[in-house]
Amino acid sequence: SLYAALGIFLPLIAVNCALMGASLFMQQRITMDAGNTQAILNVWDSVAYAIGSGIGWLLAIVGLAAIREKMQYIDRTYWILFIALILVAIIALFSASSFFVFQEGNSTLGPILSQMIYIAMGVALAFGLQFVPSKWIRYMGYLGLIISLVFLLLTFTSLGVEINCATRWIVIFGITFQPSELAKLTLIIVVSDLLSRIKTQEDQRIYFGIAIGITLVICGIIFIGNLSTAVLLGGIVILLAIWAGVH
Repeated sequence: SLYAALGIFLPLIAVNCALMGASLFMQQRITMDAGNTQAILNVWDSVAYAIGSGIGWLLAIVGLAAIREKMQYIDRTYWILFIALILVAIIALFSASSFFVFQEGNSTLGPILSQMIYIAMGVALAFGLQFVPSKWIRYMGYLGLIISLVFLLLTFTSLGVEINCATRWIVIFGITFQPSELAKLTLIIVVSDLLSRIKTQEDQRIYFGIAIGITLVICGIIFIGNLSTAVLLGGIVILLAIWAGVH
C-alpha cells in the first residue's frame, strides 16, 4: 500500500502541503483590496490569520488521524445501508423538487446543495455516535422521549403552529421544529432497549407490555395531526418486536 511504501514520509508530505497551503492562502489575502473584509492589512492581521490557520489545520489533521484509527471498529454493513439510504433520499429529493425548480426558474442543483450541508452534519454525527457507549444512548433515548412527549402536548397549546394545514409544529425561542421527529427517534431507541431486556416469558410480558403502552401513547398523540407518521412508527415498532422474537 501507499502507506507501507512511504512510511513516515506520508504524514510529513501532508504536513508540508498544509504549511504551503496556509502560506499561499495568506499571500492571496495580502494582495486583496483594502475594502475586502478578508484582506490582511497589517502584521496583527497576519499573526491572527497564522494562528487561526494553524489551529484549523491541526484540528483537520487530528480529525483525519482519529478517523483512520477508528476505521477498524466501524460496522461496514451499517455504513453501506446508511449511504444507500442517503443516495435514495437525494434521488427522491431531486425528483420531487424538479417541478418547483422548473416553475421558479432556479438551478436544479439548488435544493440538493442546500440539503448536502445537513447530510454532511448527519454523517459526522452518525460517525461520532458509533463510539458513544450504548448505555448513554439508552439514557438519552429515555430523556429524549420524555422531552418529545412534552413537546407533542405543546402542539395543542398556543405554542402550536399550523403549517401545510396541520398543527404539527411548535415555536420555542424563535425556532420552529416538529416534535414528532424527535419522538420517532427516541421511541425506537426506547423500544429497542426494552425488547433487548427480554430473556424469559415473564420478561416478555413485562417489557413488551411497557413498549406497547409507550408506543400507543406516542403514536396516539401523533395520530391526531399526522396519520401517516403514526402508522409508519407503529409499523416500525411491530417489525422490531418480530425481529426480537416476540410472539
